[in-house]
Parts: sequence; structure tokens; C-alpha cells
Amino acid sequence: AQLVDQDTSEELSYTISGIPDGLNITLNGSAVKEGKEYTQTQIDKMEIRADENLAGRFEFEITAIATEAGNTFADPDDKTADIVNTVVVEISPDADAPILSVKD
Repeated sequence: AQLVDQDTSEELSYTISGIPDGLNITLNGSAVKEGKEYTQTQIDKMEIRADENLAGRFEFEITAIATEAGNTFADPDDKTADIVNTVVVEISPDADAPILSVKD
């Protein structure tokens, strides 16, 4: 998301929700918490990893939230706007190497 803010009175933050089981999103080695607000810099540094032997299509949502700080006269409910984007992660299966054992 991008802000079009003439007077620099808006801030942009993000929340993540709907992280599927087996998908791990981390920031600096710590698990990302659903519903917590993150900055663009933090979003850029996040890593997505899957549990071993996990394959398929997985989705979660990132909500971009623009918050207006400059209009002190505005109703608090009118100070934010948000948009939800769905992130799709596709993980291809990776076959394990076969093991052969022979007995005499």
C-alpha cells in the first residue's frame, strides 16, 4: 500500500491475519502475531517458512491501515481507512531421496 498524503499527517501500518497451520511468518526470528500492527520496514523484513513436508496453496491476509493524525477535529471513526489484500503462498512438494537397504 502507498499513502498519498500531502501534509505528512498520515501513518501507514499493517496487520496480518489468517496465518494457516504449518506456515510460519517471522520477524527477526520471532513469530509474527496476528492482529498486531507492523510498519512497512517490518513487513519488508518478514520471512515465511513452511513446516517440513508441507506442500500446497496457502493464503493469509495483510490489512493496510492509514491513520490520520492531523485532523484533531475529526470523529475518531473517520481517522482511519483500510484495505485488505490476500497473500498467496504456493509450496511445491519436494520428494525425499529414496533409501534402499538390502539384506542377505
